[in-house]
Amino acid sequence: MRKIAIVTPLPPEKTGIADFSEIVYGETEKFDLFTWEPSPQRSIRHIWGDTIAKRYSSIIFVLGNSDHIIPCARLLRAFKGFPAIHTKICLQIHDPVLTNLSSKAQLGGAEEMLDFYSKQIATKPRLGCIYDAYEDHKITGLSYLIEGIRIDSIIVHSKASEEITRSELRRFSTQMPRIKVLFHPIFDSPRRALGQQRGFDVGIFGVMDNDGKMSGLALDAIEKAHSLGIINTCVCAGFNASEYFNLNPNKLRYYIHVIDNPSREELLNIMASTSIALQPRRMNTGESSGVIPMLFSQHCIPIVSDTGAFKEYPDMLIIKISNMDFVNNAVTAIHEASTQKINPDLILQYIDSQRASAFAESLIKIFE
Repeated sequence: MRKIAIVTPLPPEKTGIADFSEIVYGETEKFDLFTWEPSPQRSIRHIWGDTIAKRYSSIIFVLGNSDHIIPCARLLRAFKGFPAIHTKICLQIHDPVLTNLSSKAQLGGAEEMLDFYSKQIATKPRLGCIYDAYEDHKITGLSYLIEGIRIDSIIVHSKASEEITRSELRRFSTQMPRIKVLFHPIFDSPRRALGQQRGFDVGIFGVMDNDGKMSGLALDAIEKAHSLGIINTCVCAGFNASEYFNLNPNKLRYYIHVIDNPSREELLNIMASTSIALQPRRMNTGESSGVIPMLFSQHCIPIVSDTGAFKEYPDMLIIKISNMDFVNNAVTAIHEASTQKINPDLILQYIDSQRASAFAESLIKIFE
């Protein structure tokens, strides 16, 4: 069997997808990892053209909706009109709503992407923010991104993501690749013993915003929980976390610790020092949210919106709440989580079933 090439961001890029690819694929001999400059020793350009077909049975482009992935999407677009090869072109999609990525991956920009979709719907979509086109018309940007490229397979990380992707392709694409759902693996070991005292009562992790991530409402809930004496301390840690509070200074309180751009190891240690995480989403965008498996690995109880991929996690490890009357629901959940005893056997059993090695083996079987 020829090997599988993975085109992906890699460390030192500060994105969860880079860490995911390095950890999950980096130590498996069936995979070769490639990226783009400034990592010339791993540049995909070294295997361009006929070399791809000779060495690799499949080439998997790893996609998400952040700007970190734009070079990967542009390399994928280079396969438009590429001579027929025996190498299968495949996608691994972390975030099925790809409107930000797709609108920036080609020279025509957002206007060209919106024109592509306006030919198939009654009106030209809006793109005031990255989710507008999806919220209005359930447009994800994927059909535009792969137009003219024959895709063999798409790997997603939840049934919610599969439904979003399948619906997009059915409505706007001339092709329907096979779509496979593989779990998002847990590949981190706990940084402290279960039951050990933690420094922060509650945390918000990852990118913060007042739209899709509902960070403003999450902070309102934390403030109410603090006023009721349920929690004493809070941490907000993620990419440009301080920028959120620069834009929303009225949300910062004396008991909130802001940690900007932590490394993966730093983020895991912060999670291990936190009892509860509040991670809401305004709507179902199917994202795999690598933060949740990280929280599981550190025995930190996530409180999430009861939507999308979050619905698929086992109730024994996560608290799901309605976005209706979110603040009060979140306060109730924080109180419940603060008194909840985690069954260590259940956690360890679940983590063991979601190992990176099991994910890699499942992926290889798809392409055998």
